[in-house]
Amino acid sequence: MEAEQRRAAKEQMIALMQAGYRWQQAAAQAGIQISRSTAYRLLRLVRMHGKAAFQDGRHGHPAKLRTTERTWLETYCHTSPHPSSRVVQAAFQEQFGIQISIGYLNQVRANLGLGSRTQEAGKKLEASPPTEPQWQEGAGGLLLVAAAEVSGLLSTMETAVSACTPCADARLAHLSARSRHMLVRTLLFLGVVGLDRTRDLHSYTGDALGVLTGRSQAYGYFHTERFLSQVAQANGADTFTDGLAQWTARLWKPPTASTQEVDPLYSIDGHRKPVYADALIPRGLIGNSGKILGCRALVLLHDEEGHPRLVTTHRGDQHLTVELPAILARYEQATGKAGQTRIIVDRDQMAAQFLADLVAAGRTVVTVLRTDQYEGLSSFTEVGAFIPLEHDQQGKLIREVAAACFALPLPDQPGASPRCG
Repeated sequence: MEAEQRRAAKEQMIALMQAGYRWQQAAAQAGIQISRSTAYRLLRLVRMHGKAAFQDGRHGHPAKLRTTERTWLETYCHTSPHPSSRVVQAAFQEQFGIQISIGYLNQVRANLGLGSRTQEAGKKLEASPPTEPQWQEGAGGLLLVAAAEVSGLLSTMETAVSACTPCADARLAHLSARSRHMLVRTLLFLGVVGLDRTRDLHSYTGDALGVLTGRSQAYGYFHTERFLSQVAQANGADTFTDGLAQWTARLWKPPTASTQEVDPLYSIDGHRKPVYADALIPRGLIGNSGKILGCRALVLLHDEEGHPRLVTTHRGDQHLTVELPAILARYEQATGKAGQTRIIVDRDQMAAQFLADLVAAGRTVVTVLRTDQYEGLSSFTEVGAFIPLEHDQQGKLIREVAAACFALPLPDQPGASPRCG
């Protein structure tokens, strides 16, 4: 298949996938052989970059690293002191205008004997004086490491792992405290060294992750994935979720100087994220796109300062009216802070009976109404002072808001009207 024909086939396949076809059907109709991961990666790139994603930028060359590029790579790695693959990737793109993946670059460097471990092994024979470690990728990664230690996130995760109940024959049940400590650090600090998932450990040849976990070399993919799998089988999802709630409650404590008891204020919102899988999974409405796709529902609980307190995952077809009471009860049970809670939630698609049940349970509901859900100021009571919200280009006030109470009529209970703020 010629280059233009293959590009046209890819465009047809992506168009069919966007129309709702599964990737196998779309590839078969387009007459192209492609793997599932490549198909969905191409779909993601098309959504981000449009038709530019169909250009691979190789101009017909069978490989990205030919003789000229390999010669430059050898010279650069020999003249630069322990260059990380991310630094080499940026320099290579600046020199030739071609972007290569970190995994492919690590593979080529290993084949040419240009990896960091190969260089250090040769220098050990020369008894050279010790130098500063060269694994730091930037200040952001070091700040993450420091924050995880100081804020108590590491100890919280290790406690959550210890609270899991694995099977007696599982390796997790016989791990020492030090091994659990190093495996938890491996999972937590993958992003510090530029890894997005455990699978990337297949091609990882750096030393940073090993240093961060307290080992001479980082754990490989097999050990890390086995640990993660056994934690999941030992009800680790619930244990880690409760641990996360307790950690955020300790991290963002209310000011201790205040002697007056104030009811906590939480903002709760739901999002649906599409999930592309061969198996059929529950479907739901994705954002404002109007598409019904297989997805997972995320429920986020923030405090009044905007700090994320808890995130839970649910079926994609589950409504926020079911998820909201569940995440509130879970957070209050994990933190031991049950009481009169003020809730900020979107009024859209919220039934009046559901809001009435929240009010009956002692909650105070704060919401924002659409313009078609009230007639005017006469629809509200206890109207507060108006605050400027928006000005036009000339500085003229065009929108202002105020706190008020709103009574919702219950269709099944004439005369009963729960109040919302």
